[in-house]
Amino acid sequence: MDHKITIRSDRQDDYTFQYRGEDVTLKAGSIISIANGLSEVVFPTCVMKIINNLIVIKDDAIKNILEKKKKLFKPSKYIVTALKKDDVKK
Repeated sequence: MDHKITIRSDRQDDYTFQYRGEDVTLKAGSIISIANGLSEVVFPTCVMKIINNLIVIKDDAIKNILEKKKKLFKPSKYIVTALKKDDVKK
């Protein structure tokens, strides 16, 4: 039985995971294959899509959410200033 797994990066930055206890860096937009399957692979939490023997590593969900929030909210409208204890009226 063939356990070959292909991992493809759709990320804009490099992605590091562990294989046999060693760090392996998958460059942005690159593809690698692992001959003996996932038994010795550890993926950090990320968004991924699995199609048969192909694993597609996507950009992080939190990173995408933060980027979308930056586009929705203009920082100048939401500036918060700290008040000193003396500035607060009782």
